[in-house]
Amino acid sequence: MKRLTLVLSMMIALIGLNANAAMYIVGNAPFGDWNPSAGVEMTNNNGVYTYKATISGSVWFVFATDLNSDWGIFNGQYRIGPTSGDETVVAGTEYTTQLAGGNNGAYKFTGTGEEYTITFDQTNMKFKIDGYVEPITENTYTVAGSLAALFGTTWDENNDDNDMTLVNGLYTWTKQNVELPAGAFEFKVVANNDWGNAYPASNYVQAIEKHGKYNVTITFNAETKEVNCVPTLIEEIIDDEDPIYTVTGSSAELFGDTWDAALLLEANEMTKGNDGIYTWTKQNVALTAGTIEFKVVLGHAWGVEYPENNWVATIEQNGNYDVTITFNPETKDITFTATPVVVTEDFYTVAGAPEAIFGAEWNPAFAANNMTLAEGLYTWTKEDVEIAAGTFIEFKVVKNANWSTCWPADNYEYTVEEAGTYDLVITYNAETDEVTFAANKQGGEEPEMVYTVAGPEAVFGSNWDATDEDNDMVLDAETGLYTWTKEGVELTAGFGFKVVGNHDWANEWPQGYDNNWNVNIEEAGIYTLVITFNAENGEINCVATKTGDIAPVHYDGDVYIMGEVNDNGGWFTNVGVKMTRDSENNLYTATITTAGENIDENDGIGYSYFSFTKQLVEAADDWDGIAPYRFGAVSDGDFWVVDEVLGQTISLQNNGQSFRVPAGTWNLTVSVDNMTLVIEKVGYEVGDVNHDNTVDVGDVTALIGYVLGNGQIYTDAANIDGVEEIDVADVTALITKVLGN
Repeated sequence: MKRLTLVLSMMIALIGLNANAAMYIVGNAPFGDWNPSAGVEMTNNNGVYTYKATISGSVWFVFATDLNSDWGIFNGQYRIGPTSGDETVVAGTEYTTQLAGGNNGAYKFTGTGEEYTITFDQTNMKFKIDGYVEPITENTYTVAGSLAALFGTTWDENNDDNDMTLVNGLYTWTKQNVELPAGAFEFKVVANNDWGNAYPASNYVQAIEKHGKYNVTITFNAETKEVNCVPTLIEEIIDDEDPIYTVTGSSAELFGDTWDAALLLEANEMTKGNDGIYTWTKQNVALTAGTIEFKVVLGHAWGVEYPENNWVATIEQNGNYDVTITFNPETKDITFTATPVVVTEDFYTVAGAPEAIFGAEWNPAFAANNMTLAEGLYTWTKEDVEIAAGTFIEFKVVKNANWSTCWPADNYEYTVEEAGTYDLVITYNAETDEVTFAANKQGGEEPEMVYTVAGPEAVFGSNWDATDEDNDMVLDAETGLYTWTKEGVELTAGFGFKVVGNHDWANEWPQGYDNNWNVNIEEAGIYTLVITFNAENGEINCVATKTGDIAPVHYDGDVYIMGEVNDNGGWFTNVGVKMTRDSENNLYTATITTAGENIDENDGIGYSYFSFTKQLVEAADDWDGIAPYRFGAVSDGDFWVVDEVLGQTISLQNNGQSFRVPAGTWNLTVSVDNMTLVIEKVGYEVGDVNHDNTVDVGDVTALIGYVLGNGQIYTDAANIDGVEEIDVADVTALITKVLGN
């Protein structure tokens, strides 16, 4: 133990000797917004560091010997904080610090808007804040809230007119004869105009049941933090219009959303009858057996709602129901009735948008849109419909007015390209679930559908573009098949494609977002492609005939390494490490350093990631722009660089995966012509236990933390004294090495 104490003393002395090292403050404003890679640097005066800042209100901060974007590395190696590991409130005295060793404690200081000087003594690991003045102990309390008619402003903690007065032990604020609308308002009591000390935490919500003039008294107990509000009605104001009541609750099927009194205004508003009772109904809605909770809300915002603890209705079994809810505003009585809908025969309804076409928007129970069965197809027609150019139409076919059974899954979508008068026809095949739509413009012949092939750009010249007329198919009158042919296509792998009708993804074959017609290419080469499509039955075929070999390509442009290497700072599309080209062998080489920013939760070791690109782009996050130039590993996921692959030839491909490597220094050799990579590891100097390519006081700090059991190091460089066990003797040897002895 004496030897370890001696080593620690030597460590402190060593830190004191390193008078040129940097020191940082990391915290919230004005210290960098708690970003461990963006703290503020202190001014160094032979080991005594200072920083001046204007501080208003409470701030939290720690000190650091270095910065790092990874919180784990920052906390474990660089963070200097409270000795307790918890939040420590500081004032004007001197405080002792320590290397955090993974702890996340911080200092809290409250300023009064003055300029303060923070002084850190590195030799003694102590700091103090000059300029501190004990804050005024007498608190002021201000009311700030949502209703300008009551508070004069909204959520203004600096409005002196709303300061409270101490009366009989309670801080009190009163406003008399103020007109308040029916509904609710919210407020807080703010101490010393600081939102960091405001009560209650979730706002105080006060309901106002009747429009009228009120005397309002708000009180606050500074000891218990209890807030109370008493509005006293002195004169009711009778409005010309009836109040609005809205129903909302736990069932999205019934209410359109869950517990939403603000967004579904028209759909969930109740209707007032001649007897003064409000009623809301919804017909033929599919409900699941269980309980439904709901409230009746005054207006369109929370604050006044009935009953206080929710109204609970029970649905005995799954089915379609006609639902009626009533509310008596005088007695506050509520009723709920769910009447089962008897379905004697399946029926199908078109529900969609816009309302001008379908008569009602997305209403599966709109009987006018019920379909008619004829010759095995359910059909809906609407004639003489005036439609403007660009009108977007979407719909579903719904079975028995129940959204749980409807087609197609992703809505049928159609955009009208030319204004005119149209006859609309929708059909549904109950056997195959196929939905069709036709918009036939009056005064002209019905145009024949155009069929287009769409797929990857390397094959079709455009990337899955259903509107590319260059890929329109041609009808072969002899075979009755639509045909598309392309010669001289270079292929190294298979591809998928679709046939699209009228340049509209609503008409696609095969159907389904992830369902393509796939072409298998077993041998790289130059191919002639012939795609055919049978419009009668939707059958597709593709014949790929190889006509030649792909000539080898000699690449002599630039290659960049992108990712978490050297000082790139991370993954940016405009930053990279340019590799050196060996023109004789046409190889690209570079030596990179990886810091291991990403700590693996399983082995505790840090890893970095990188890949390659032939070109950088102007913007830092233009991933679409850089995509054609990127290449990387042939792998299902990130390629893990382990010892077994070092020195071996690794295959590369365009748009390949990233490489994952531990912290270290690596020699990379790339052949773009052959799309291969060789990775070789450069060893670390003994003592470089944090793998930053420098043996210094940072390595001593990391090694001490490791020996004490609260830090991470790279053990390949930690055997300083030549004995296999890593212990305090290695710390002593490393200190001697750093001191040059």
